[in-house]
Amino acid sequence: MTTGQKAWYAITVIVGVLIQTAWAHYWSVRGTYPDLYLVLSVCAGLTLGMCRGAAVGLVLGYVEGIMLGQSVGSFVVSRATVAILCGLAEKRVYRDNLWVPVLGVLGGTIVGELIFLIMSPNYPFVSWTATVIKESVYNAPFALIFFPPLSYLTRSLPGQSSLWNSP
Repeated sequence: MTTGQKAWYAITVIVGVLIQTAWAHYWSVRGTYPDLYLVLSVCAGLTLGMCRGAAVGLVLGYVEGIMLGQSVGSFVVSRATVAILCGLAEKRVYRDNLWVPVLGVLGGTIVGELIFLIMSPNYPFVSWTATVIKESVYNAPFALIFFPPLSYLTRSLPGQSSLWNSP
């Protein structure tokens, strides 16, 4: 990735964070809110691979924990783990298929929230299950918004080194 591509990647993630913090609380559907931090963690894992995706997931989990003012460690671990799992799948799936990030967000939301529940058990399991199912379905369309530009920015162009060989 060139320096410009890295900058645009960072700007895209920052825009997602700003959207989450500024407007997502207005987008409640039956008491469920989108979790763009988790969506961006999945997209980072799929586009950057396991190690770099985990770093982005770790930072996003830290920011989410600070913004909510609770369970910072649980957010960090759950978001980084989701990014790692999606990074592991990155070499095994055809990531240009738009169903891959959508399904990744569906599964990533369930896994991430399960890890969060294990580390910070604040909710009864039955209400947690209903909330996570609604949240995973609600988060999935946001993958269609954030994944295409992030995927485009991590593609290697002819004459450039690939993402894995760049510094």
